[in-house]
This record gives sequence, C-alpha cells and structure tokens, in this order.
Amino acid sequence: MRKIKITSNIAHFKIPYSSKYQKTYDIPPISTVVGILKVLFGEDIDNFKFGYTFKYESKFEDAMNISKVNINDVVTLEDPSTNKRKVTDNITREYLYDCTLLIYTDIELPIEMNYCLTMGRSNSLARVHFPFKPVQLLEEVGQGFNQYTPIELGLGMIKPITYYSEFDKKSQSFNTKVKHLRLNKHFDYDRNYDKEEDQNIFLWKYQGGEIYELN
Repeated sequence: MRKIKITSNIAHFKIPYSSKYQKTYDIPPISTVVGILKVLFGEDIDNFKFGYTFKYESKFEDAMNISKVNINDVVTLEDPSTNKRKVTDNITREYLYDCTLLIYTDIELPIEMNYCLTMGRSNSLARVHFPFKPVQLLEEVGQGFNQYTPIELGLGMIKPITYYSEFDKKSQSFNTKVKHLRLNKHFDYDRNYDKEEDQNIFLWKYQGGEIYELN
C-alpha cells in the first residue's frame, strides 16, 4: 500500500439539495476521493483498493453574490448577443479550513495529472505531497478516525453518501450512485493499523463503478 497526503487551505464538499445555504460534508464523500485518485492516476483506473481519513482545523461561512443563467441562454461564438437573461442571487457557502486528506491505496501507477487537484470545488486548490510513502497496515486493534464505514461498524450517524459520480453532457448534470454508510468520528477496529499515524483504516475496493467492503 501507498499513503498519499493531500492538503488545502479550504475545502467544500457540497451536501446535495442545498441551494441558498450550501453546507459541506465534514468528510469528503467516497466519490470525491475516487475522483482525486483519477486526477492523479488517470480516468481509466479501475479495480483498486483504497481507504482514507480526513481532518480540518475549523469551519467558516462565506456569503456571496452569484449569477445564474439558463443553459439555453449562454453566450456562444455563434450567438454573441449580450441580451441574455441573467438572475443574481445571494447564497451562503460553508467551507472547511486547513484540511489534510490521507489516502491509502494499492495503485502503483505513475502520476498522470491532466487536471487541477482540488478539495471539492474548483476554488479549493489542493497540494499533493511527494514522495508517496509505502505503508504496511497491521492486523492490530486500535481506532479509526473521521471515516465512512458500513453501517454495521461504529456508532456514528448513518448518511446517504455518494460513491460514484459522472457528468452527463447531454443533461448537464451528474449521474450518481449512493450508499447508506456510517459517518464515524471515531470507531474501534481490529485491522489495517497504521503505526505512524496511530490509527486504523477501513478499506474499500473500487471496481466497475461499484465499491465493495474489504473485511
């Protein structure tokens, strides 16, 4: 396994169906982490193991003015008219500050990086730290922190979490897959112990757009 460290000043992992007040998950959804791995190693990666943990220093809100326009009214080279209908609105967006994401994976491919690396939104630029560290996860009893796990593990709140997301150009929207998982700030676990970080990691397998538990 390799351990990948990614940091950012701010992060926002939008909770679906929020508009005027855009709240963020405290831990990035699985789809976000899979997307980060695809930015690092290429869109076509498949059949790999991964697990992750996330922490941040604080949370804040940012009030902003946005402009909204119907997709049919977007200015194009063929129709450069400026008389397009535009609506402005005020929203509040929640951000996480001083973020660190640790990803554990068995992917051994070279770095590809065809896109900018972000923590959720395009304005949340992220930094990947080199070199990646080789890590041996031990079969020892300990605790995991800030991770999604199957509902049978831990005592955290059960939430619908996106684990697959793909943009559909025709509908201009995302196709997603959701699974009910438990959001655990801490949980007891008896395997995948990282001695350096003093924590246990729950591992998943990603294959064909699905995730599977690795017990």
